[in-house]
Amino acid sequence: MQIRRNLILTVLVLLILASISYLPFTYRDTPGERDGFRMITGIIDSVTSEKPLGSPLLYGRNISFAYYALIDIFRPLFQKNFTLIIPITNYISSFSSILMVIPIFYFVKRYWGVTTAVLANLLLIFIPVWWSTSLYGHPMIQAVLFMFIGLALIAYRSKVKSSNAGLLKLTLLDILIISAFSLSLMFRLDAVLMFLLIPGCFFLERYSLTKVVSYSILYVLFAIIIFFVVKSQLPEISIESDGILEDLIFYHGPDIIVENFKAGTKAFIEACNPLYILLYLITFVYLWLKRDYSTLLFIFPTLILNYIFWLPNYYPARHFIYVSPVLAIGNAVWLHTAFKKILPFCRSKKIIGISLGLVLISIICVSYRVSYSPPYPYWQTQTEDNKRLAENLQNLPSREQRIFVIGDSVPVVLEMQLLSSKVQVKPLKTSLFTDTQLQRQKLSKILKTNPIKTIDLLEVKNETNNFIFYIQGWKKNEVVRFFKESNEYDDVYLVIQKNIPSFTLVPSDISKKINFLDI
Repeated sequence: MQIRRNLILTVLVLLILASISYLPFTYRDTPGERDGFRMITGIIDSVTSEKPLGSPLLYGRNISFAYYALIDIFRPLFQKNFTLIIPITNYISSFSSILMVIPIFYFVKRYWGVTTAVLANLLLIFIPVWWSTSLYGHPMIQAVLFMFIGLALIAYRSKVKSSNAGLLKLTLLDILIISAFSLSLMFRLDAVLMFLLIPGCFFLERYSLTKVVSYSILYVLFAIIIFFVVKSQLPEISIESDGILEDLIFYHGPDIIVENFKAGTKAFIEACNPLYILLYLITFVYLWLKRDYSTLLFIFPTLILNYIFWLPNYYPARHFIYVSPVLAIGNAVWLHTAFKKILPFCRSKKIIGISLGLVLISIICVSYRVSYSPPYPYWQTQTEDNKRLAENLQNLPSREQRIFVIGDSVPVVLEMQLLSSKVQVKPLKTSLFTDTQLQRQKLSKILKTNPIKTIDLLEVKNETNNFIFYIQGWKKNEVVRFFKESNEYDDVYLVIQKNIPSFTLVPSDISKKINFLDI
């Protein structure tokens, strides 16, 4: 009983430390990156258009529909004040990261002990990409949380099975495990990149290869089936969108791995912290020499798979977040082992504590001085510019012509939506290739021009004017090509947001008659 009380107390202390690490820094009035702005724009549109889970602006709806369903629970709180959506989504991520303490602790404790479980939780907090993404709304955090809830339940099931638990209890646990893995996929489909942890967990339980394969297939198969069954019930979206396979081919094609190898590797190391990567390599050598293959099979395949998969599509570095838990666990395993070996030669626990403290301080210094930070919030001046431009566009006198806004697209659109619930936003497809598509045509020897990515627009209407934004932010080459090659945009106004780095455009760049509007 005393041991159980000590474990609960340890978890409570870790929960408090996690709360102190995330909550004071959670963004309150801005999303953390461009995808966050797009998500909130879609959430607002789903409310104003009365299409829950059916708005064409819900970014990544088909791969993150559980996230939008979760946000919709809070609709009574924000439907009359859209500014509340931002802190709600951001704090959901922070609280999810805090709750992550529980499955990580009990999972790691089962296989490597309490001390390693404590270290793993502490180290996870200090991984740059994990801490940064925990401060703003994004479904990857919840996907990781449910993945480790499922793994912790597998560990618990193995424990109770060895104590001759009844069939009913084991079946109930199986249902909970499959549900957790299904929810992980529903929050973010690419969480399937963590599914190698499932057979890794069975290897830790010392199951035979036959059982590892059969149990893993059953859990994974049922989770995927449930995902697609639930997805099939979603309302149809009345706009052509790229499929999952097309996006995979376009953004993760093998032909651009070499092209992005250097930049992608740099982003990966910065996202994880160079010291973590160094310790991880030491852990690999140590476990190999020790012949602890079960730990190796749990820790390393997921990291390698995610590194290779996201290498072509490394920006933002938040994509590498799925390696965070195994990175923390791997480093915790080695650090605990190293300090156990040092302990016989150093009787002073104070010196051991100081040494461990210095390690953690070094990690923190490297994490937040030379490692990854999220794309948002922008420099404060950029955020203020977005709000100022949105206000000016809202107050602009009526114009007959459409107004093209070259600027920080989606953030400005969101600011307009927050200013007035009467602002209407609609996605528009064009036939003009993006710069990225043209580059892929040159790089790809196999895929040629398929799948095709074109410049997509946002049509934004308020009470007085009709605005056009480019959904991903204008690039100069695309602006020039767009107005030279598009026949339907001859008579328009053009607004160029001030203080956009490396963007200058003069009337001579565009052959058609364009009216420049200074705001």
